[in-house]
Amino acid sequence: MLVTGGSLGARQLNQALTASAAAIVDAGWQVVHIAGARNDVYDPDIDGYHLLEYCNHMEDALAVADLAISRSGASTVSELSALGVPTVYVPYPHGNGEQALNAQPAVEAGAAVLVADAEITPQWVTGDLLALLGDADRRDRLRERAGGFGIVD
Repeated sequence: MLVTGGSLGARQLNQALTASAAAIVDAGWQVVHIAGARNDVYDPDIDGYHLLEYCNHMEDALAVADLAISRSGASTVSELSALGVPTVYVPYPHGNGEQALNAQPAVEAGAAVLVADAEITPQWVTGDLLALLGDADRRDRLRERAGGFGIVD
């Protein structure tokens, strides 16, 4: 699983995922979590959970991602959709709501899941996220629809 929480505004996302690292790894998942250099999260130091400041080879991280959790900037939505990566989009909660609007077409196409920033808690991770991770059929449907929704030029 790929987690991109590198912006300063991704504190909720970063903290909920690192707090739940053991549960995710115990469920059989490996995680690449890109949190940025100025993150305020602790490294859970668990085999299979890789907390990084930056990723210099994003193409490799995307190629192996069975699921991504990410903010929903326009370029990010385009890239993840074009690559067919099943994604949970967590729009930036401030501003004018443009990130939710960016993700909405992918969500409506059945290519992604939208979760509000305030809902990203350790309880959400151990409940909803682990349920999604454990549902290969649902992830496959998201992947197929993302691949059909995304535009590769």
